[in-house]
Amino acid sequence: MIDIILDCKQNDILKQYLQSFLNIRFIGYQDIKQDFLLIKEIEKNKDLDDLKILNNLSYQYALICLISNEKHILDLMEIHQAYFINKNTLSKHLDIIDDCLNNFKNSKSPYIEITSNYEKIIINIHSILYIESYGHDIIIHTLTGEFRS
Repeated sequence: MIDIILDCKQNDILKQYLQSFLNIRFIGYQDIKQDFLLIKEIEKNKDLDDLKILNNLSYQYALICLISNEKHILDLMEIHQAYFINKNTLSKHLDIIDDCLNNFKNSKSPYIEITSNYEKIIINIHSILYIESYGHDIIIHTLTGEFRS
């Protein structure tokens, strides 16, 4: 199952197109529980700030940016690897979404599962900064915090 967040004004065109794919689910930001695909319209600096916040999650995401001009492309490339579609010609370039979905399916991020404080925790290995041994404990430091096992 691929979770997809649509954060753009062209939701109708995209939803109609994406519904032809099997094993996808549309979610909101509050429903993120695993790796996901984000289709986001980039119009202002706040949109870039939102992406920086997402980079701090323990989940990986593929990004498709809908843009009307190229002024944010260099900034976006520093934040996250992305596919770009000109939002004015979206319906002509929906095949880019196919490429992104296929790449996303083929590169699912590996996870590790640990028990911390009698609770099972799943950690995306790409979010791990370093692992520390402290006595009988293992401390895993991630982008979002630390976990003891």
